[in-house]
Amino acid sequence: MPQYVEKYYAEFIEQPNLGLGLFPALYKISFRFPDFSGTPTKLQVYHDSPVKISKSTSDASRLSFWHPLKADFKLRASNAFESREFYVRGDRDIQVVILKDTTATGFAYTSTVFAGWLLPADFSERYGKKPYPISVSASCGLSTLKDRPILDPSGKRLQGYVSKSTVIRTALYNSGLDLPLITGVNLFERASLAAGQLINGKANPAKDPLFETQMQAEALVSDSGETLSCYDALKKVLEPMGVRLGQAEGKWFAIRADEITGEWDVWNQESGKRLHTRTYTSSDLTAGPDINSAVSRDMLVDIYPNQTVRVKNEDPTLRLLGVKPGVKVVQQFGRYLNYLKNGDWAAVDSTFLPTNWTRNNITPDNSFRVGLGNEEDQYGMVLYGAGDEKANADTPSIRTRMVFEKGSLAYSQSYKRTLKCKFETNLIRAAKIVVLAYRDDAGNGDGGEYILQGGGTWKRAPSRAEMVGILTYNSNEAGTVSFPGIASITLPMHALDRVRMLDIWVCVGEALDLPGGGPNLGTPGNQPFVKYYNVTLETEKDGVNLESSQVVITDSKRKLEPTATLTLGDVPWPLPNDRIGSLFRAGSHEPTVDWNRGDAGDVNGKPLTNWLAESLARQTMQPGEVIEVTLMGRLPYGLHTGLRFLDIGRSGSGQIPLQSTNLAVEFQSPGFGNYVLPGVYLPWIKVGMQVTIMDPSGTNSGTYTVTGYSGLVKDPWYFIVSGTLTPGKSTGVAITDTSTIDDGVFTPYIFQQTRMDWDVRGCEVITSSSRVMDLDVEQLPMPKGYWADKDGNLIPLALDDNDQPVPPALKTTLSDTEQFQRNLHGAGLKAKLGISSAIQGYTPIDAGKAKLGADVFTNGIKVGSVIASLRRQISLMNP
Repeated sequence: MPQYVEKYYAEFIEQPNLGLGLFPALYKISFRFPDFSGTPTKLQVYHDSPVKISKSTSDASRLSFWHPLKADFKLRASNAFESREFYVRGDRDIQVVILKDTTATGFAYTSTVFAGWLLPADFSERYGKKPYPISVSASCGLSTLKDRPILDPSGKRLQGYVSKSTVIRTALYNSGLDLPLITGVNLFERASLAAGQLINGKANPAKDPLFETQMQAEALVSDSGETLSCYDALKKVLEPMGVRLGQAEGKWFAIRADEITGEWDVWNQESGKRLHTRTYTSSDLTAGPDINSAVSRDMLVDIYPNQTVRVKNEDPTLRLLGVKPGVKVVQQFGRYLNYLKNGDWAAVDSTFLPTNWTRNNITPDNSFRVGLGNEEDQYGMVLYGAGDEKANADTPSIRTRMVFEKGSLAYSQSYKRTLKCKFETNLIRAAKIVVLAYRDDAGNGDGGEYILQGGGTWKRAPSRAEMVGILTYNSNEAGTVSFPGIASITLPMHALDRVRMLDIWVCVGEALDLPGGGPNLGTPGNQPFVKYYNVTLETEKDGVNLESSQVVITDSKRKLEPTATLTLGDVPWPLPNDRIGSLFRAGSHEPTVDWNRGDAGDVNGKPLTNWLAESLARQTMQPGEVIEVTLMGRLPYGLHTGLRFLDIGRSGSGQIPLQSTNLAVEFQSPGFGNYVLPGVYLPWIKVGMQVTIMDPSGTNSGTYTVTGYSGLVKDPWYFIVSGTLTPGKSTGVAITDTSTIDDGVFTPYIFQQTRMDWDVRGCEVITSSSRVMDLDVEQLPMPKGYWADKDGNLIPLALDDNDQPVPPALKTTLSDTEQFQRNLHGAGLKAKLGISSAIQGYTPIDAGKAKLGADVFTNGIKVGSVIASLRRQISLMNP
């Protein structure tokens, strides 16, 4: 990655409204070019609004996870050469950083306001005299992630189990910006709330749920084998938890929308307005949060008269959102995971053989992993040589075996499986794969061996002639020359149960010479080979096809449309009771189902769909407010700053606390009074009021009673206090009305921004914000959980005695035998017969099989011997 060095810069000073009492800050726009060496050139800015920062998406949802920013610049260049320097073709050509110096000296640019990349755009300039105007824009880097795959710094896919924070940080790494990540997520999985994990009965505040919870990295690959974009990966991780991601003050913030109110910081509840956060800065993207970085952070600003942030006009627009009769959150599941160990060839031994695989009749020189493992050159397993279609003990191949224990679900239940991979050939006709299943077929004497055939059928106890592999061609019609490029293989397998072992061979390809095979070594230096990529085995339970689960909160019987759609899973086993959880795992890799607050202790909690549905219900099933307003002042966390308004027009009684801070004050003490000249007009000052003066010098700090004030708004304006002041000047003074402060008299409303247009020089923000409804704003209807089958039919969820989800009773068609056996099992009885009778005492059988004394098998199990026959029915003697 190149080093970006400042080549051009521009400076301007902030001009806040004098009544705010803010000391102006100096800003610097730094344009950084790759590997530049030399002296930076200073550019001039427009006098009006040289920099505006705004949210660059139209999504107005409070729960949207995606909050990219755009910065617009108005500059002046002294010649055409300078202006044309800002014409870029790509989104990583010029880095743009906005720095801030609160001392306004130009020597302390210690704070980053914005970092991003100059956006490609059509270039134009006005033909005229100098200086030339330049208008350019920059993206914060989030927008560049939509078309970039989520790859680690070495350019490779994430492997195995990875933490959610690693996924987030890896995606943000691909923005090209090295910025810290601050997370504010305090919704813990149940494993973190167990008794041994708690501190004073609460979750450990230093542990970040985003780091503690893991996910299977294979979920970051699409059905077609393509790596997901960073955007899609972030959506998978953040959206189910209601997390908002965006940049502020030169940092990435990932904050749960509900937690902005501060009600979630259970370690500092007395403050009532703080949020617990952790910070990541390590260059190791898999590392946890920084040691001692867990802090309680106040992300709110008070929007009252005479605060440092206030409403510019006296008539902001307040509107009510339409109340919905209910909300429905739909949980969609992605593809099935790969159950084949190391089928992507990520891990190899010293001979470059993938671990968990073995060579058979082929040397390491002719079978080894190739490729760099990155997106452009993925790992492949190359097998040199060519042979026939046979599947013999000596077939040149690499092989793996999957063993299923008798007590496992994979053994006892009927599974459909699909083997997929990609391949390319050279001087051979076809790729060849062999799949063998070994099933418990007691009493047949054939070992229960099956070989997979075309179309997914299994051949039981195959003869020598039937032991052939499945050939996949990638050649022209003549069948003599292979096409270049990569082709796909999809091998379906009909459902089988009682499978003890599954063998998979990827073999050398079929030779060109004859349909029956025969070696063709090709010309010297151009050997025949087949190369296999990313072998995957997908598994699903036969008869179960659940595509989504739904959580509905409603007080109406009307049919509801979904208000949120999430992707929470791939799942480790395709069973209904696994599908209730998300793709997230605890450290033990067990499915994560229940989540709860940090002060909940060892309790059941609720699935993420329930948490999100309840949050949506609070926001949409109550008359929630949206305020559109222009604010004057600084928002310390940009778009992530929560706005704390007085109860809008409905507080009734009570005086809000009035104050002004960071004032430049002159104190006078002539013989006829003690004068305070705050440098600005403070209209709330009244005779008889008690005020507290906080003087950083300590000289005049104290509480005083106002005895008089100037009736004229002029410069300098003053008020007089009882008590003796020490004459002099001081900066950074705070003056507060202490006679009327009563925190219990008024209730502020907290709003979260969904739109932001920030005029940096003018210190003004135009914002639209949604009110964050309190957790106890009203009693919500009890959430109900449902499964949804592929036809959209809802099936109520049920819990067993251990509060674990019970698989839904899907509508399936059972044979008489299956129903009879199910009834027996339900009554606690063991079925010995696997067939049903049509005539009492007799059992149907195929013609020609009713020989006296013959053994009768059903599904490989001996069920009896023939003792009599009646037409095509027999009477059995049980074994």
